[in-house]
Amino acid sequence: MSAAPQTNYAFIDSQNLNLSIQNLGWKLDYARFRRYLQDKYNVSRAIIFIGYMEEQSDLYSHLQAAGYELVYKPTLSYKDGSTKGNVDAELVMHTIIELPNYHQAVIVTGDGDFYSLIEYLIDQGKLAKLVIPSQYRYSALLKQFDPQYLAFVSDLRQKLEYTHKRRNPESNAAADDTETPTQQQPQRSTRIDTVQGDSEARNEPYTDIRRASTGANDAEMRSPRTAFSRKEPQPDHPDKGAFLGDSKNHHIT
Repeated sequence: MSAAPQTNYAFIDSQNLNLSIQNLGWKLDYARFRRYLQDKYNVSRAIIFIGYMEEQSDLYSHLQAAGYELVYKPTLSYKDGSTKGNVDAELVMHTIIELPNYHQAVIVTGDGDFYSLIEYLIDQGKLAKLVIPSQYRYSALLKQFDPQYLAFVSDLRQKLEYTHKRRNPESNAAADDTETPTQQQPQRSTRIDTVQGDSEARNEPYTDIRRASTGANDAEMRSPRTAFSRKEPQPDHPDKGAFLGDSKNHHIT
């Protein structure tokens, strides 16, 4: 009898992931990305680190419904209307705290601030893969690691891009990362905005979660929420969350 596969955890820098993909001119289907992490890297828990904004509650619910766990960072509001919610420390902390509970970690970011974390995980034999959102724009520090540890979301646009049409469930069942043509069927057009942000583009404006360019003295702290939210996936509401796609029963590798 073969042994059960060892489980891995994914730790996801939401701001870096989202803005990096948007800068490439497309939007990520988060539900399909969750399925990809499960199928490709045997990820049993995918934890997204994200700044908390009360008006984004629908987004958080749909991410949870897609199978993610959310770790919130309270955000700061500035006089110019911008907000800031840096999640770097939380991602590092949870990766280390959870170290005994997973076989290996999948880190999703292109931010060089995580260089020391990646180096430590490699030294401990605990890094499965560093998944970088864009191969065209990421920290030079991360380029120092052996390419065998690196993978790029930008290589998987055909598999992971959010579209307004339902994809063929059988189209992504291949066992490698080769992009293959897919058939499409009509899908609900309603969607909610995706998370914004990128540590390598801290001064660029964007819609929902923007990093502030002013000092912390002008800040007013938003009410903090629970630091760690773990909810079981729930069915999507028929009128919301279409940006997450229809990834149930899809196998993406």
